[in-house]
Amino acid sequence: NSENKEPKHKTMKAEIRTISPDAAKEMLRNNTNNRPVNKATVRRYASDMQSGRWALNGETIIMNGGKLLDGQHRLMACVASGVSFQTIIVEGVASEAFATIDQGDKRTAGNVLAIAGIVNATNAAAAIRWVRVVQNSDGKKSLNLGASGATTSAYTLQFYRDHPEMNDSCRMAQNVYTNCKAFVPSILAAMHFLFAQKDKALADEFMNGLGSGDGLAIGDPRLTLRNRMIERGMKLHKERTEWVAVLHIYAWNAFREGRKLSKLSFREGDLVPKIV
Repeated sequence: NSENKEPKHKTMKAEIRTISPDAAKEMLRNNTNNRPVNKATVRRYASDMQSGRWALNGETIIMNGGKLLDGQHRLMACVASGVSFQTIIVEGVASEAFATIDQGDKRTAGNVLAIAGIVNATNAAAAIRWVRVVQNSDGKKSLNLGASGATTSAYTLQFYRDHPEMNDSCRMAQNVYTNCKAFVPSILAAMHFLFAQKDKALADEFMNGLGSGDGLAIGDPRLTLRNRMIERGMKLHKERTEWVAVLHIYAWNAFREGRKLSKLSFREGDLVPKIV
């Protein structure tokens, strides 16, 4: 089949094309020897395409005759989203070059924020991921970390630009963590951000109490959460990190409603509470 004939390097060429979902399907027909598909990656890319965040960024889709060497996740996302996208197509790459593709160090969402000049970039990126996890897990059984599947670097940067108050949440979280190392800074930042959407002044008061612990009476939800995190730091509790986020919500809800809270626990199968 001349279509799949091995081209020589001198025939290599590159051009910018707009790939439609139908064209993507056709290109994927010859995706016969590629790495396993990461469905979460496809969902993330599809989300960016649907929302208009996807950009022509210089990355290429690499072909060898009719054979796809690199780009399967982008093409699958195109099909899944139903949205055409622009990309650079490089044709004529020899099959033996496959082992050298995608060998670079992946740029994280935190890297992208840092390059954009954002302070607390790593913590901010992780906090935005936690925000998405919580928002997508309301009323479900446990926090599903997979719910953050659409949290791409492009989404993270756009979210931060749309919500500059995240910087204040990261600063507040760092203050708490400085005073009590038992907490997880990214979870603190995410929770302050979400709680502040309900009541900014009360969210600040909640976090200040967590950090200092000063003057908190027995039964104060902040003291109960603070002690619980200290006990976890001492390995007295072994719950998963996503459960820790839920404990913050329990404590906040009690604090905002003026209820005493003497004990915090979250068991497998419990529903994620709605933030009040």
